[in-house]
Amino acid sequence: MPRKRTPAENRAIYARRKARAAAAGTTVYGRRQTRARAEGWDNETQRRYWRRRLTDSFVRDLGEEIGGPVEPWRPKSLLSVAANEIVNPRDQPRSPGDWRIRLLRAAGRI
Repeated sequence: MPRKRTPAENRAIYARRKARAAAAGTTVYGRRQTRARAEGWDNETQRRYWRRRLTDSFVRDLGEEIGGPVEPWRPKSLLSVAANEIVNPRDQPRSPGDWRIRLLRAAGRI
């Protein structure tokens, strides 16, 4: 097991990252923010908040809100056919990227 870093080592690592980011014209967490925006989230904090909350039961509840209950012949599915059609429309390109974002927007959560 690797040894735990000391607070002084952590400060030095953060200072190096901050200097490297400043030279690149961004922030220490700029790459994370860029990735979150590319996926369709507003920022990394929103992405982390919703990824923690989106358990299977919560996704099933949101799916029932927007498209009704899951059909009996699809017992392990999280979304009904109607909810899946709302979240993943066949005639449109998938944007923004992540199906979780489309589900939350359809349910009016973000």
